Amino acid sequence: MRADLAVAGPPAAPGSGLAERLTAAVTAGRRRRGRRALALVAAAVVLAVGGPVLVAGDAGGPADGAGVRRWSGSDGTSGIAAVVTAAGREWGSAVALEVARVPAEGVCALVAVGRDGSEETVGSWSAGGVGGGPVEVSGGAALRPEGIDHFEVRTADGRRLVTVER
Repeated sequence: MRADLAVAGPPAAPGSGLAERLTAAVTAGRRRRGRRALALVAAAVVLAVGGPVLVAGDAGGPADGAGVRRWSGSDGTSGIAAVVTAAGREWGSAVALEVARVPAEGVCALVAVGRDGSEETVGSWSAGGVGGGPVEVSGGAALRPEGIDHFEVRTADGRRLVTVER
């Protein structure tokens, strides 16, 4: 045996209460993880429920909600139904769309049509693969809500699927 190597003796006996302290530390860690998971689930619920309200709501607009307008429409032949909410902003309108039963495949777009006949594309999405299920799209337009006559959901080639009116 080499002289510079020391031989270790038997391990020291743990102090009193070590097992209890370790158990308490593990339990506290599990509680923190559980609370974190619960907080994440609560945040997800708040976003799922409150998110559309924040997008279509009146944050940053007039305090009395006068800048928020709602349009709805459906097409009896195709069964497409849509609801559009526009909230006034300094720059124009924050727009939220909910549309269901879009039978078209490919790209669709929401177009705002102004009272003066002007048109602005608010947002677009790929309709393929959604199986006619509901689609939620948000976007913006330079038009203020009071300057919007109606909205149209169109295919990429310009075919109107549904008109959404006040």
